[in-house]
Amino acid sequence: MGKRAASSDEFNMAREIRNLLSTNKELTGREVLDQLRKKFPKQPLNENSCQVAFANARRKLGISTVRKRRPVGAGKKRATRTWSAPARSEAVTQAPAQGLELLLAARQLLQTCGGDAAAATAAIKQVAALQIQ
Repeated sequence: MGKRAASSDEFNMAREIRNLLSTNKELTGREVLDQLRKKFPKQPLNENSCQVAFANARRKLGISTVRKRRPVGAGKKRATRTWSAPARSEAVTQAPAQGLELLLAARQLLQTCGGDAAAATAAIKQVAALQIQ
């Protein structure tokens, strides 16, 4: 259903607020509410409705200081990786082993540890901690 047109003699809070703001653009919401209560003492005024009408009137009159915020990430194109880099193993990060004798000793250690590289690494770390040579 459509709204009925308000006659000029009826109280229209939004229209009164626009009139007040067009005369003085520096008014605050509280000051507008106080002036409306002085001008229309018998009219019941809802404070929250008055504040909403005040904000809307400021926006319509172009007084608003509110800036529209851009959504986060809008306008930026972010590179998305569709592949995952291979995990770096300790062997890659360390210097390459020197000599065939060292590789054969590592192979023998792995065989002694039952093929478990974690156990062999733990044994090497224990030897380094004890400083046995």
